[in-house]
Amino acid sequence: MNIVWTIGLRYIFPRYQQRAVSVMAWIAFAGVALGSATLILALSVLGGFEQALYNNALQFTAHIQMQTDAGMPFINKNTLVRDILMSDVRIREVVPFIRQEAILRTPSGIEGIIVKADAEYAEWRNTHIVRGVPTFAADTAHTIVVSERLARKLNTDLGQSVILYSIAAHRQAKSALPTLTDINALTTRIDRFTIVGIYQTGIAEYDDMMVFMPYYAAREFFDLPEMSATGCDIILHERDSIESVRRSLLVRYGKHADVWTMYEIHSSMFSWIALQQNPIPLILGLISIVAMFNVISTLLMTIVGKIPSIGILTALGMKRRHILAIFIVQGTLLSSAGAVTGCGLAAALTWVQITFKIIRLQSESYFISYAPMQFSLWHYGVVIGVTLCVAVLASWIPARIASRLQPIQALRFR
Repeated sequence: MNIVWTIGLRYIFPRYQQRAVSVMAWIAFAGVALGSATLILALSVLGGFEQALYNNALQFTAHIQMQTDAGMPFINKNTLVRDILMSDVRIREVVPFIRQEAILRTPSGIEGIIVKADAEYAEWRNTHIVRGVPTFAADTAHTIVVSERLARKLNTDLGQSVILYSIAAHRQAKSALPTLTDINALTTRIDRFTIVGIYQTGIAEYDDMMVFMPYYAAREFFDLPEMSATGCDIILHERDSIESVRRSLLVRYGKHADVWTMYEIHSSMFSWIALQQNPIPLILGLISIVAMFNVISTLLMTIVGKIPSIGILTALGMKRRHILAIFIVQGTLLSSAGAVTGCGLAAALTWVQITFKIIRLQSESYFISYAPMQFSLWHYGVVIGVTLCVAVLASWIPARIASRLQPIQALRFR
């Protein structure tokens, strides 16, 4: 082994005397490890929140959602789907839906809700249905899927009947894009539906009011024209093109429909994530400063205890750059070991949370029922890279002091 590395390792953990130096080395090691683990865990939680919210939002609203003004329908959903798909090659899929406000009543209470009926099967039902079946028996069946929270609030359950009230608009529009003059009258519709499924997303704004029913049952209940839809979910090939596709859809359909991105629909959730990410550079800077002072103090104590040894090495002919390298190696090894240990600790804790979901949250406040975490190699690379840069910088200052000691003064030091 190179003599610089040998002496550097010996100085970190001396075998006989100067146990205080060894204790300081352990303290510096622990400080760097805990700082690295804390930062990675913070990045993992924020990344996990962003990814979890993105996935949940995508399941319910897609990348872009387009809905007609005042809930008036597009008259031909098939024509609408074809036109949108042909308008932009970045669009992968278009799913028409009916979305209307209604009132749900049970013997125990009454709640305002939003009814949504997808023209195609929604994959989210496979993962979020907690009781009952994810599919409807028939597209015309008077059946609904409600959330666990709404069922508890109204004291209802699977298999029970509930009453829905709607204000339906009779329309006789002849074009695919309606205008305000298409509304001829408003009538109240009342009908009975049976709960066949109960879902739970962990996102309060869905679980509080969203109710799902078959497409044709919704069209009949809200008295909408055949083949109509009040909006559509638009799924893109690439997430990065959301804003540009939205602008092109606004140019084409903006006079008759509203177009929102998933970030606008769930602005409160994504704004909360962005707000939490803002202090990350400051936190990284503070942890780096603490690590720097730990390394500097440890090396200075090592230098003070090793001044006679430095004098002997210099007298024997060791060059100043080798003395400088010894303490840079010592500081870099100490910091690197701490950073790697911290990364290992963070990875273990991240795996435990991802696997067992030990930390639970209130979905009313955090939009999700557990603390999500994301394992990203980028987080680990950034933390280790910053730690190494800080270690070299912090090691250079005391190493420079050690390399400038005169042999005679060092040998006489007591």
